[in-house]
This record gives sequence, structure tokens and C-alpha cells, in this order.
Amino acid sequence: MKIKKLNLLNELELVSSGLSNREILEQSDSFVFVEGTLFTFNEEVSCRIDSCLEDLTAAVKAKPLLEVLRKMSEDEIEINFDDSEFRVRGKRREAGIRLEKDITLPIRTVEEAEEWNPLPDNFDQAVQLVAQCASDDQSQFHCTCIQITPNELQATDNFQLAQYKISVPVSNTTLVRRDSLKAIVDLGVDQISETENWLHFKNQNGLVVSCRKYEVGTFPDFSKVIEFEGDKTKLPTGISDAVKKAQIFSSENLDTDLILVELKSGKFRIRGEGSNGWFTEVRKVTYSGNDLSFRIAPKLLIQLCNQHDECELNKERIKVQFDNFTYVTTLNIVEENE
Repeated sequence: MKIKKLNLLNELELVSSGLSNREILEQSDSFVFVEGTLFTFNEEVSCRIDSCLEDLTAAVKAKPLLEVLRKMSEDEIEINFDDSEFRVRGKRREAGIRLEKDITLPIRTVEEAEEWNPLPDNFDQAVQLVAQCASDDQSQFHCTCIQITPNELQATDNFQLAQYKISVPVSNTTLVRRDSLKAIVDLGVDQISETENWLHFKNQNGLVVSCRKYEVGTFPDFSKVIEFEGDKTKLPTGISDAVKKAQIFSSENLDTDLILVELKSGKFRIRGEGSNGWFTEVRKVTYSGNDLSFRIAPKLLIQLCNQHDECELNKERIKVQFDNFTYVTTLNIVEENE
């Protein structure tokens, strides 16, 4: 059959967040086609969308298929398949990729959504901001998750926390893995549905992304941490370039991409450090308190300084609030002189 290459490639890329780099489940590193529907599933995230390959029921390895399609220059391609091979043909070129006719990916274990409700327009923004305060520390499960309540999103790594006030049409408070929820960002999802074990999100193209839910358990109560009063200090503006330079080195720390911020009398110093070097830059601020420091995700620091020009701090914590968003992090005493 002849199809538009971009139609197939777009479908595959839309469901890519449900893939696994390693085969966690059988065929979790594959695109699974079942009678006109395309699936991916990696235990935490399931994706599904209508496929232009209506007659195919098989699993095809994702990596070679994506790479072949991305490197083909043709607008229109020919797709053929038999019981063992998926073939892609262009002008004077052809590729064959092994397929599996037997579907072993447990896609039917994901409950299907029934009743859909609209998501607020700023849900994407809320996820992006809050997600930067979760962590990869698997020994503290709640730190790897975003807490979703009917009134807010929250996340913490036990040193910093973020809270975004937003009305979410869910019945109860639940946890979703940070990396699962980040999968919906930039996909244009505008509807949500809730089943026993999953939160489902849908966009206008019919893409459905399902994220596994978890019980709240020992997720901390933020209220006392957030509700404090302290001295107000102006944040520096126009620091994007400095932060991006610091991130050249901090991004080498894949699990903890954080930069160090030091507050000293009249000075706001940014430092990014990695295995191959470091970068530091100093900006002026109207601060005259004790020498303090904290660590923060680079993109979040840029957003905070761009959105608001003031923070509040005491001897233990610093807080930034704007619109519906609150960020709080633990402060440390700086012992070394500049």
C-alpha cells in the first residue's frame, strides 16, 4: 500500500512516550499494530491512536522503523508486510524490518476510558513547573511522583517543593510518576478520564495517553512548609544567558541537573558544575542578610526570575510565589568566602 510518509511517522512519534529503551515487557520496545490501532506500552505509560495501517496486526521494533522513516526523503512510500517482515520502499531504496505476528504486549490490562472531562488550559504549564521539583531517587518513591488533587499539583525531592493551584477533574488525590506525566506535555491534550488504575489524557487527534496511578501513601503535607513569612528580596532579571552557560556543565549530571545559587550581601551567584568543568557568574541584588545557598533546576530558575521579581526568605527556606505557583527550597549556610 502507498501512504504519505509523514502520516505514519507522525503517528509513531505521537505514541513514542509509551516505548521503553529496554524491553521491560515483551514488545515494550516495539510499535504494536492491531486492526487499525497503534499501541505502545511500558508498564507506566500506554499510548494509542488510530493508524493508517488498517490491515496490519503485528509488533515492529520501534528504533529501526523510526530511523528508516526519518532518513527517507520521499513524501510517499510503499508499505508491505508478510508474516515475518515489515517492508518500507521508496525510490531506488527499500528496507525490511522483522515483525512478530503474535501480540504479547499486555495492552488489554490498561482500562479503557469511558467518560471524558475537559482539562484546564494551563495544565501543561502546571506539569512542566511542578515536575522540575521531583527526583529520580527510587529509594523514596513519593519523590519520583507528582501528586494530583482536585485542587492542585505538587512535587518534592525532600529539599525543594512546588505547588500549582489548579482545578483538575479527578475524584481523589493520587500519585503519578513524574516521567509518566511529562509524557503528555506538548501533545496538546485537552481531556482527562479516570479509571481505577489509570489517568487517561486525550488530544484533538484522538491520541490517548494513559498514566498509571498510585496511592498517595506517605506523600508529605506541604502546608506548614509553605506558610511562613520572611524578609523580601528582589530577584535578578535577565539571567537566562548566565543560567544556560552554567547548565552546559550541570547537565552532565543526568540524574540531578541542578545549579548552585549563592546569596551574599548584594550578590546573586550562579554556578554550574559537571565532570568536565564549571561556570560561574555574579549578578547584583538588593540583599543584605546572611550568606546562603540552594540548588535548583536551571529551567525553573529562569522561569521564576522571568515570572516574578521578588522572593521571601528566612534562615531555613526561600519562597517564590506568582499567580497559582509556589516554589520553596531549603537554604544552607555558605561557609566559604567568595
